[in-house]
Amino acid sequence: MKFKTLIALGITAASCLTATAQKEGDSVTPEVFGKLDWIQGSAPTQWESGKVYMFECWATWCMPCVLGIPHVDALYDKYHDKGFEVYGMDVFEDGKDKVAEFVAKKGDGMSYPVAYTGRGGVFETEWLKPAEVNSIPRALVVKDGKVLLNIHPTFITDEVVEGLLAGGDAQEKALASIETAKKNVEIVQQQREAFAKANSAHDGAAMEVAFNKIKELDPKNAMLPTMDLQVKVAKKDWAALDNELMSTSEDKRPVKANVIAQLVSWMREDIPEDLFRKLLEPLQQTNSTGRRDPIAVFQASKLQWLLGDKEQAVKTADEALEIAKNPVTPQAGTPYLVFLIRPYSEKLHEGEMPTEEELSGWLKEGIKNVQLEMQKKAAEKAAAAKAAAEKDSKE
Repeated sequence: MKFKTLIALGITAASCLTATAQKEGDSVTPEVFGKLDWIQGSAPTQWESGKVYMFECWATWCMPCVLGIPHVDALYDKYHDKGFEVYGMDVFEDGKDKVAEFVAKKGDGMSYPVAYTGRGGVFETEWLKPAEVNSIPRALVVKDGKVLLNIHPTFITDEVVEGLLAGGDAQEKALASIETAKKNVEIVQQQREAFAKANSAHDGAAMEVAFNKIKELDPKNAMLPTMDLQVKVAKKDWAALDNELMSTSEDKRPVKANVIAQLVSWMREDIPEDLFRKLLEPLQQTNSTGRRDPIAVFQASKLQWLLGDKEQAVKTADEALEIAKNPVTPQAGTPYLVFLIRPYSEKLHEGEMPTEEELSGWLKEGIKNVQLEMQKKAAEKAAAAKAAAEKDSKE
């Protein structure tokens, strides 16, 4: 699995940004691992010559960590017999039971040894703090008693592991490749920022330059398909968008139509009516589970209004609101969508299409309200758990 395929796993996720400090080259001993609670497997007691040890720091609450587990497990399965040892170090977390439950559910998908270190525990004080690791995911790689790498685990690729196991020039080449990869990440981030700035200015040429640079450095970046559509929209390449939609398989067409419909919202007057009508049909389809996506139905309402069918647009808006309020499954609807679609529907009932600024404002308000509600519930749950623990201690 190559590094370029893995950037999208969340290296820059807001809640789990990696530390910038590096403590590579330090000599370390394995003594601390014998002091930890091992959920599965056992602690290393000594460094075996030539072996490579990766201590992957993670937590159940860290989504980039969870998304990265298949990558870590694949490396372990492939290279363990060749001398690559992997240890999952659950850090910055309270509660061993929930960690054990998580690991049990992962089963063979997390087959390497896993330790629960406890928030503020000995691993944190003796390893993480000296290494200046204060956020996750993070991988500490040791060979022959020295820390070779203190880095995000997605940088640890097949090629890197093979080089470290081989040693000598191959090891130096592997370490140099990581430095290049880190620089590429920085360049990709700079180009994403340039793309966003050009997109705000509707500068298709500048967007295309940034898009091509990202595609060159990270051809499997998950954002590339959407960015490609954004470039076509900014350049008003309606023929290319039409071809993009019609060449998509029938089952994936509703998703593609939804993305295109969202992207063209700001240039309503310029879109050919024929393209609008081609977008409208798949937006009204149900998916394989038999449900309809509230955002797709919402977009269909907007297109109907722009095509002059305002009465139907109002009905479709009401339908989108009902779907958002009563999702078939928890994943089928998102609470913040109600904050967007309800005022949108009300505005249509008054005979007026909201501006993009209004829609954006409602969406941001919805996300904020949902986040505040989640924080409130989390605080209440924590308070209840604390009260229960205090009660148990008294009894």
